[in-house]
Amino acid sequence: MIENTLFNNATGRYSAGTPIHPAFNVTPALLNAYLFNMTTSMMQAYGNWNTSTNATISSIINVYSFSEPLNLIIPYFATLLVSLPFIILGGIALIRNGVSAIDNSFIQLLATSTGSATIDRAAAGGCLGGSENVPQELKDLKIRFGEIIDRDEPGLMKRAAFGTEDEVTKLRHDTVYGVTRWF
Repeated sequence: MIENTLFNNATGRYSAGTPIHPAFNVTPALLNAYLFNMTTSMMQAYGNWNTSTNATISSIINVYSFSEPLNLIIPYFATLLVSLPFIILGGIALIRNGVSAIDNSFIQLLATSTGSATIDRAAAGGCLGGSENVPQELKDLKIRFGEIIDRDEPGLMKRAAFGTEDEVTKLRHDTVYGVTRWF
């Protein structure tokens, strides 16, 4: 009989253990399971085993159903109906004006606000900005957008800009603005 020698970590000594003998029971079912595992492992390792199988592929589609669809539809269509006239009026104004504006553009503001001597004089007092620095004269001015009057001399360009009611006339669709005329 062979004895197993064990090392005890607590004492640091070797001690005699229990006798060594096989600890498993070999049965025909165990041998068959071992043989099956070994065979399938070898077939997988060498790639010599091909098989076909039927597969079912499922595609899941979410379908939403609202218990009260009017709670969703009415607010959206109400918003659309309220905004639609403003969109139409904006489109008509764009067609009538013939010129689109640049959003948040300092250049467009500068180009359309230079040309009126009256506005230049009134705005000079408010050059520091802030509501406390705006002169009352500028607050009281009636300003409109149109063609600057007294620019009909040869060599000067027709200009569309802001001015007082006395300095501007209505814009004309058949006129090109911002182009120098030499005739």
